[in-house]
Amino acid sequence: MEILMPLLKDKFESIESKFKAEKLKYFIENIYERDHKPSYYVFHKTVDWIVEELKSYGIQAKKVEVPADGKTIIGDWKSPLAWDAFDLKLKDLQSDEVIADYQKVSTHMVMGAGPTPKEGLKGSAVYLKSPNDFDKIDVRDKFIITEFIPSTIKKAASEQGALGFLFYGPLEDFQGDLVRWVNSWADDSGLWSMTEDDTVIPAVSLSPNTIKGYIKKLKNNEDVSFELKLDTKFYEGTLPLVEAFIPGKEKDEVFFTGHLFEQGANDNASGCATMMEIARIFSESQPKRGMRFLFTSELYGTVPYSFLNLDIMNRSKIGLNIDSTCEVGRQTGKMDLILNPDTNPSYVNLLLKEILIDIGKEDEFSFNKFLLDDNMITDTQINIPCALVGVCSFNWHTSADTLDIIDWDLFNKTTILCATWAEVAVNGGEEEALRMQSSVDKHLTHLKEKFDQKEIPLHFSNFKEEYFHELSQQYRESVNQLYPVNKTEKLTYEEKGPLRNHFGPPSFGLIRPSERCGSGMWGGPGLQVLWNTNGKRSKDRIMAYTFFTTNHNKAQTQPTINNLYKQNYLSDSLTNSSLLIELKRIGIKPNDMIIVHGSMKQLGRPVHGGPETIITALLEAVGPEGTLIIPTFVHHEKPTDLRTKPSRLGLISETFRKWPGVIRSNNPTHCVSAIGKRAVEVIEGHEKTTQLGIDSPLHKAAKLGAKILHLGTNFSSCSLIHVAEVIAEVPFLHIGYPGYEGDADYIDSTGTQRSFTSKQQPADSQGFKKLMNIEEVKNIITECNIADASSILIDAKELLDQAVKFIKNNPFDILCENPKCPVCTKSREVKQN
Repeated sequence: MEILMPLLKDKFESIESKFKAEKLKYFIENIYERDHKPSYYVFHKTVDWIVEELKSYGIQAKKVEVPADGKTIIGDWKSPLAWDAFDLKLKDLQSDEVIADYQKVSTHMVMGAGPTPKEGLKGSAVYLKSPNDFDKIDVRDKFIITEFIPSTIKKAASEQGALGFLFYGPLEDFQGDLVRWVNSWADDSGLWSMTEDDTVIPAVSLSPNTIKGYIKKLKNNEDVSFELKLDTKFYEGTLPLVEAFIPGKEKDEVFFTGHLFEQGANDNASGCATMMEIARIFSESQPKRGMRFLFTSELYGTVPYSFLNLDIMNRSKIGLNIDSTCEVGRQTGKMDLILNPDTNPSYVNLLLKEILIDIGKEDEFSFNKFLLDDNMITDTQINIPCALVGVCSFNWHTSADTLDIIDWDLFNKTTILCATWAEVAVNGGEEEALRMQSSVDKHLTHLKEKFDQKEIPLHFSNFKEEYFHELSQQYRESVNQLYPVNKTEKLTYEEKGPLRNHFGPPSFGLIRPSERCGSGMWGGPGLQVLWNTNGKRSKDRIMAYTFFTTNHNKAQTQPTINNLYKQNYLSDSLTNSSLLIELKRIGIKPNDMIIVHGSMKQLGRPVHGGPETIITALLEAVGPEGTLIIPTFVHHEKPTDLRTKPSRLGLISETFRKWPGVIRSNNPTHCVSAIGKRAVEVIEGHEKTTQLGIDSPLHKAAKLGAKILHLGTNFSSCSLIHVAEVIAEVPFLHIGYPGYEGDADYIDSTGTQRSFTSKQQPADSQGFKKLMNIEEVKNIITECNIADASSILIDAKELLDQAVKFIKNNPFDILCENPKCPVCTKSREVKQN
């Protein structure tokens, strides 16, 4: 392996030759110019600029908007309420001096501060030493001065007539003249942005020295009074994001994310500037793997984007969260690199380490344990292992975080490092895979030595070997994404464990602080438990794996698991929430038209609420502008009354037939039911055509862009393939199951008596599974497990085209191989004759 040692240094030098420092400077200056005064209308301007700039390099880029209405909930995250800031002036009425001016120092503006009347507010000030002292002072018509962020007493202060708050946020002792930017102003101090539930009240962030000066005056009984004019507004709006994409030669992708919309040059104009320079470098030639970039708004953007695009994110095998890249970390004095956790093992961390070793810069960077940011995409629900570049510096969230503090040498070097990482992840092949495998082997040896020295409680010891085996396999599988250099094995255990009921890392914002068991918006024991939960691990195994990754023992983890069950974050049954997550993952989107063939039994788990829950989740997945279609075929009886005749296709189908608003097509045997925007268009006219022929409901749905969802079923239940038989004009269309031939009298959905005759008889479908082995069909199938059910999503028109092509060339190959099947046996006789 020694011959491979220069490989990464060569790549670093190659990227360095393509890197343009002047472009990086241009990018950060333009982002900072817009974002250093955060407001939602400004956010849209920033996003519009980035989109157009990326397009100028030939990169696919678009604005994506997610709710900012203060009430939409995705996962358990409630969206922020859009807010704009225009001006702030705070005047000391004793000295007539303006001590806070938003136009000069934007960090005076607390993000989410309420407005004053146009003429402003005037009043004296009162000092509040602690939230516990609030009931001891009179705050009516007064400004409240504090040495802490007073979010938890906002509501009480507003109710008692306070004018607003003047305070300083946490800073170092030597930062007495700086102003902390406060962007967490929800009433619950464990949460973040303002929502419709939070108290609106004016607030100003001042420097510690300024606040302490006024406290001293108040203690000396001196008059302290102010005039505050604050111009802000709240409204239901949208939070804009940028999605950019460089297509690769292969379908796999690499994901890059960083956040916008903070006031600092380092945090976070720098990370997004680095991403833009990486995108520019790689736009010059088509990469091997696709590159997807998300310029987001931390978790308020990344959670909804991920939820709405799980099918797209499934293409990404590895990711890099580029946060802050032009200033060293507060704790380490080096550029911080935050490790991807072993809840989702990958070579992602090791690649950064190997590059730094090769270029001789490992002493300038510091690897630190996991902390949560937009690297949340490593959540096993999203499943993109992700390292994080850059975290809190000394100037983080302060008035000092301007273009003047940029360490340009560090900024350039970190950007080139990230781009070199991208070069391997995006274009890597066999050489790079061998290099990373060597690194993985060394890493696993080191881990095993530490693991063997670890004192493991008896109740976890049974899981030790399986945990390390699973960990090793996942590391090696990640290397195989570069090039298949490893043989991997399947898991040796088969279990059923709890399912997650909310999407993404939890905010815990929907439950009271006292019920969070130490977990919060940015982590805690609940996060690790949830990330070790995948439905295939028992509760005991989850506790053991959490111990192996965090050292939390059973006494710590058991109450966390119990509380997650109590608060409905975990359950043993399939719920509407957990099902909706999986429907998103497989690729169902709002406005879709979906044909569903489903089996309750194959889900392998109880469904909380029964088939109604499944239908509710399907309807939520396609949304009010979508259309849901489910065959509700019936047994051939005379006369059939379609108004009351039950479906013969199982519980999901029959429940859907009776669902309010569902309409049923007019066919005595192969009727189809639908609800949604285009239901009538799909269903009408079935009485004028054949059961599953030209312009039957399923054929029309395919032509309208429908997708087919096999929920625990396969192509043996895919009725659209019967349409392909008709189009391909197979010679055995007249052969059907006994009892289905001849005329059929029936009563349609309006109560009208009808008669139906068809020479086309949809027959046996067991042979349709053969189509799943055709390469062209494999390429258009999306597969994933929904609960315990192997499930498939496929574009109906593409499947129809491929099925017609196959059947035309091999009409008898679509028949099943069962010698006892009367229909297929008789159909083969046509060939012989």
